[in-house]
Amino acid sequence: MNIASSFSGVSSSLLALFGHLLFFVFKIVFLFVLVYLFFFCISCKCVPFFKTAEKLKQIKIKNKWFCFTLWVLIDVKEYKKNFGKFNIFGLHLYVGRQRSGKTIAMVNKLNAIKNRYPNCVIVTNFKYQYADYIMTDWLDLLNIRNGEDGVVFAIDEIHSEYSASDWKDVPDSLLSEISQQGKQRVCILATTQFFSRVAKPIREQAFSVITCRNIAKRLIIEREYDALEYSAHVDNPLVAAKKLKTISKSSFVATDYIRNCYDTYEKINRMRDKQMKSYKKSISVGD
Repeated sequence: MNIASSFSGVSSSLLALFGHLLFFVFKIVFLFVLVYLFFFCISCKCVPFFKTAEKLKQIKIKNKWFCFTLWVLIDVKEYKKNFGKFNIFGLHLYVGRQRSGKTIAMVNKLNAIKNRYPNCVIVTNFKYQYADYIMTDWLDLLNIRNGEDGVVFAIDEIHSEYSASDWKDVPDSLLSEISQQGKQRVCILATTQFFSRVAKPIREQAFSVITCRNIAKRLIIEREYDALEYSAHVDNPLVAAKKLKTISKSSFVATDYIRNCYDTYEKINRMRDKQMKSYKKSISVGD
């Protein structure tokens, strides 16, 4: 009993000491924050927390840390102001072998975007229930815009629809446009069987890579990776030996509703016609 009582007493003393220490640290941090905010307000010559983002942008501060705090505050205010507006951007590649579920994963993402941003414009190279336009040329990436409501381009089998040879005449302005999708409120989703088969100019602009696999054709499992790390993992054997870190993991059930939202048959026919024209052209050149 004496040993147990002694142990209990020591534990209580340690917990009390830890509590006092934690409270002391909290008071120091709280005091530091108050002093920092006080001098921050003096540097701003106002109480910036009640000013609009536009007013805050007019404030000039020389101190680096106060300037940093000011712009973080501006970003927070603009985020609140633009909350609900289309803010999805970047090129996202869905990768997987045939019948792995990559296309339905992309369609599921399209449905989610349309539900969240009903006024966005969707452009696809395949038949999709909620598509506003059918993509016919890379120039559509330059020409189709929808202001603050945003545009989503969805390209199925990008590696075969637009091969690397199709990029020899692509202007630099198009690649620049792809790299600035955030400012243009443009998001590009695309599927491919192999990441390495995508034209290099497009690969270099990718934001993320989502690998897809399925269980019983119904449960679709997705793993999202940083595109730069994924590219290094694919191209460099030394890097490939290391485990690739995922940005996120998700899964969903491929219901009949999602399956009926799209049809890639029209795309297959268009690709076949394109290949036939290319084949006939090569024959005529050979003759």
